[in-house]
Amino acid sequence: MIFGANFIIVFFNSALISAALERLRGGDPNISSGLSHAFKHVHHIFLWSIIVTIMALIFAAIRSTGRNRGMIGQIMTELFASFLQAGWAMMTFFVVPIIVSENLGPISAIKRSSGLFKQTWGNQVAANFGFGIFQILAILASGAIGWIFGLVSPIFGMIVGFLCASISVSIIYTLEGIYKAALYEFAMGEKPLEFEQQDLRTAYRASAAMA
Repeated sequence: MIFGANFIIVFFNSALISAALERLRGGDPNISSGLSHAFKHVHHIFLWSIIVTIMALIFAAIRSTGRNRGMIGQIMTELFASFLQAGWAMMTFFVVPIIVSENLGPISAIKRSSGLFKQTWGNQVAANFGFGIFQILAILASGAIGWIFGLVSPIFGMIVGFLCASISVSIIYTLEGIYKAALYEFAMGEKPLEFEQQDLRTAYRASAAMA
């Protein structure tokens, strides 16, 4: 179940990034071309989805170990898991663009992604463009809208809230995929005309420890 959901997410994210890369390189992509390009790499996408699922289960297992350790133990476990998850996210940031652009397998793509990330933004980084924050705000806003409509009809409020959350998160997720494609092009030494170079250069900035 979890793997199936991850595979669908990764596959369509691959199609989106494929289309974004084609556009950034001067092409004229459409839904069909994006899906077609992703399908050419479906074997790598399948393996990457397995890795994503395994890592998600590992992070969940780590978090579950803190439930019986009291409040302090739970907080420390959560911080540890979050630290590992953040490191994994940075190390694998370019995996999907690399898979669809360079046709590398997941393991090679992880190594390549980690190298590109370190080469471009340094070993210690702090996110300067957090789509996750926008997703949280969108969900909170959708919940508030749903609650307001729920005062009239609880069922109608749930439907409105769900639709608002789905649409807003989908839009943000799409923008994130496009931005990731642009960052990949920037890391490869290209200059996507649709984006300000300074924005891409400072998308991840060196932390205070690097100053």
